[in-house]
Amino acid sequence: MRPNITILYGSETGTAQDIAEQIWKRSKSQVIENIRTTTPDHFQDVRLIKFKVPEMNYSPGDVLYIKAKNSDEQVDKFFNVLKNNGVDIDPDVVLHIEEKEIKVPLVLQQKLSLKQIVQQYWDLNVKPKRSALHTLSMISDNELEKEKLLEFTTAEGQEELYNYINRPRRNIIEVLNDFPHTTAKLNLKLLFEIMTPIKPRAYSIASSLKHTKNELHLLVAVTTYKTKLVEPRFGLCSTWIATLKPKDEIVFWTVKGTFKFDYTKPMIIVGPGTGISPFRSLLLDKAAVDGDLSSCLLFFGCRNEKHDYHCKDDFEVLVEKHKLKLFCAFSRDQPDKIVRRTLSLFLSLLWLLKQHPRVARVQTPSIVACMIRAEPVRLSPGWEGTGKTDDELNFKNVTMDQANLELNPPRDRLNIVMFIMILHGVGALMPWNMFISAPEVSFASTNFYIDQYRSKSFNV
Repeated sequence: MRPNITILYGSETGTAQDIAEQIWKRSKSQVIENIRTTTPDHFQDVRLIKFKVPEMNYSPGDVLYIKAKNSDEQVDKFFNVLKNNGVDIDPDVVLHIEEKEIKVPLVLQQKLSLKQIVQQYWDLNVKPKRSALHTLSMISDNELEKEKLLEFTTAEGQEELYNYINRPRRNIIEVLNDFPHTTAKLNLKLLFEIMTPIKPRAYSIASSLKHTKNELHLLVAVTTYKTKLVEPRFGLCSTWIATLKPKDEIVFWTVKGTFKFDYTKPMIIVGPGTGISPFRSLLLDKAAVDGDLSSCLLFFGCRNEKHDYHCKDDFEVLVEKHKLKLFCAFSRDQPDKIVRRTLSLFLSLLWLLKQHPRVARVQTPSIVACMIRAEPVRLSPGWEGTGKTDDELNFKNVTMDQANLELNPPRDRLNIVMFIMILHGVGALMPWNMFISAPEVSFASTNFYIDQYRSKSFNV
């Protein structure tokens, strides 16, 4: 028989509970199909997930919020870290959280096992907050660990904190593993203090109820990347979504989007990659309403037609049956730089139709900058024009820090670096060329005239 335990939920701050409080009051849906839209040899895993949503209403542009779960592997790692450091907590212990000082989140008002809370409520992939590090420093009896944890909470230690946690994206499990003497002091109450609830993730809906009744589709890119740590980092929700199988249930709710679509006006739509999600919903809905997409121009871009052309079959049907005007740009397939030509065409059309167009959305910042200008401009060469290999263009074996430095090199504010280089040149290169490298004849001639001048001056 599982033991029951009554503990006090006494977070001093009471933060990060508002969203979690609403999670289990929302709808549940079953997975119909989970399809990978990219080929197995493509570096990125993108999923088209279909859910069964009877008696639900949503519109193009609306947003779906999903409550994710930690993987079994992460949960096992968490309990192993506690066990290896002498924290005697049974994962199957049943908890009953009592209300005191602050309101208990709705999800914790029922009796749950600790393993259920760890898997469905606490975010094991999150970076620990300064408040969590402060709590750990208060319970630590190891002088070295206590000093380091306190340093992370001070203003002077923020650079160290950034290099230890933020830069490598170190999660709470890895932090607890790095401070074994402090972890040994944890108990159930303290775990509720330092752990952060899972926040729901938002995704644009990629389907239309008029096209597929009682269904909701999402187009999700699975997030994985490398840092200086050995283990790669991953997105909690997208990785969990990729593992869903038919008939699996998820907790979700919808929120009204900010898009305001007017089907009576022409539309120019730009949706590169997974940014096509809300516009797939829009085009399918408009095709079901009036069957005519001749006034819609869709510009879609990706790397390869065969590897990551998302929802290709849908767009081909819309082109053939509903007269959608589709312009595709595959940056790795076309050596004649059709991407820049396609985007130039988009800008030209935008210029010609500037009196009437309905510009739905643009996700590429460079295109946004072009749209603000008064006339079509010529695009600067992109990454494809640099002559780099595909591995370099896809940032293979490159950490997030290296990629960020490559894409966003540091600026020379106030031209300080330039002035330093000038001073180095004046202070080092000029003396070298004028005195050290000068011919000996020049020095001999100069000494002769100096000696002659001195002798004359002395005689006077």
